[in-house]
Amino acid sequence: MSFIRKADFRYKCFTLDKKFVSGETAIHDSLLQRLVRFLIDNSQVLNGYDRLKVYYDDGQPQIKQLLKEAFALFASKTVFVENVMPENYRLFQAADVLCTLELVRLKLKTEERLSRSEFDFFSGLQNLRRNYLKPISSKEYA
Repeated sequence: MSFIRKADFRYKCFTLDKKFVSGETAIHDSLLQRLVRFLIDNSQVLNGYDRLKVYYDDGQPQIKQLLKEAFALFASKTVFVENVMPENYRLFQAADVLCTLELVRLKLKTEERLSRSEFDFFSGLQNLRRNYLKPISSKEYA
């Protein structure tokens, strides 16, 4: 969290409720559409970079394919870093933490409570909001 607070970056997390989308193709298409829209909306910023590096740990082949399709818009400047070991990349670790916190935030919106282990890990709901969710909200793309 200290690195996340101090590092200069912004992030965007895409979520999808599988209750409202059925089938792998529909999930893929929905996520691809959102990701491409985000990339197009931010293309001016992205085009300002010489290279765009996409790090993925090959956890889910469907996600890797989705990323390749979406970043085809920037094919000439996109580099996919293969076989990523999370312990070697701080931003990758930060992304993992951010995704976890976004899942907890989503859970709070829908269930309005934490599990016992989440409550213990974050030392309570107030601590979670003040020391985890609030700091990351300033880094999130609108």
